[in-house]
Amino acid sequence: MADKTIEKLTRTIQLEPNNAKTYSKRGNLYCFNGDYDKAIKDYTQAINLNPDYAHNYFRRGDAYYHKENYDKAIEDYTQAICLEPNNAFYFCHRGRAYHNKNKYDKAIRNFTQAISLKSNFAMFYNDRGHVYCCKKDFSKGIEDFSQAIKLDPSNSDYYFRRGNAYRHKKNNYDRAIEDFTQAINLENNNAEYYGFRGRAYKYKDDYNKAIKDLNQAIKLDLKNADYYCWRGDAYYSKKDFDKAIENYMEAIRLEPKNADAYHSCSNAFYFKGEHDTARMGYMETIYLVPGVAKTRYITGKVYLCDKNYDKAIEIFTQSIQSNPNHCGYYYWRGKAFYGKGEHNNARTDYETVLRLNAKFWASLARKELKQLKINGY
Repeated sequence: MADKTIEKLTRTIQLEPNNAKTYSKRGNLYCFNGDYDKAIKDYTQAINLNPDYAHNYFRRGDAYYHKENYDKAIEDYTQAICLEPNNAFYFCHRGRAYHNKNKYDKAIRNFTQAISLKSNFAMFYNDRGHVYCCKKDFSKGIEDFSQAIKLDPSNSDYYFRRGNAYRHKKNNYDRAIEDFTQAINLENNNAEYYGFRGRAYKYKDDYNKAIKDLNQAIKLDLKNADYYCWRGDAYYSKKDFDKAIENYMEAIRLEPKNADAYHSCSNAFYFKGEHDTARMGYMETIYLVPGVAKTRYITGKVYLCDKNYDKAIEIFTQSIQSNPNHCGYYYWRGKAFYGKGEHNNARTDYETVLRLNAKFWASLARKELKQLKINGY
């Protein structure tokens, strides 16, 4: 239908080459078809013929936006605003372009201006809330998502985004699950909603519900590596390392450079006692993973697999110094102390894990302390 209309408009342009509206209409159809270069060419011609019409700058800005040329998009949105300063949508779209350039304060100012011009439009609050969350100001993000929900309670995405904000704000997983559930009630075929609710259940240590949700997410989206990785995390936390490995391997098949999947899979192999396989996975993770702190931590695990306990202890100690509340660092250093025969130091590290009170690591630490007692240490 669009192609036939484009042909008709092209014939009209041949007959009336100075009609700006016809170029604009054809540009709209090119945009609809995703042919942004042709759309930009038509909007430019329309602007040349009628340079005072704001909407052609706006539409050309949208075409540049879809091409991810945000600077050019901002230029056009700005020109549209100069010609029509009371149009809330022009500010909104310029805000989105600034958002994609990670210029969050400018984005917020634009969304705020859009809200001041059209205060009953839910989408503007949603967009501003998203930027607040990018700035890690989750309280303001929640306020904006709540206002968006108040104005449009049938939009599932607003609940989903507020749920994510609750998840990040002081790990409020109960409120997050409530919102994810409401999003699912409104749109029950969205894999992302089930995936993130499953992840929230996992963080609440409700592994069976997590797995159930992630099963549904995978059923709806078979090619998303994250869902397999998260389901692997749930099985890993249940200490079902075979199923965890199965999921991590599928995540790696779908996304061969997924460092988190390699790292978690290597941990599962380590706890199965397959240390050589774990070592290979840790080495691959070091190759893939960004960031000195995590690379250092994984290097410590390689030394542990090699039974180079002194180096492992040195590395894990450095990791603890950088983050003294990370249970895993104490647990792995305890393993290195145990391997070296320094059982009192191992016990101290395992007891620190218990004091920090993370369920998964605490269960592993209790197992190690029990083994120390059985062995008479």
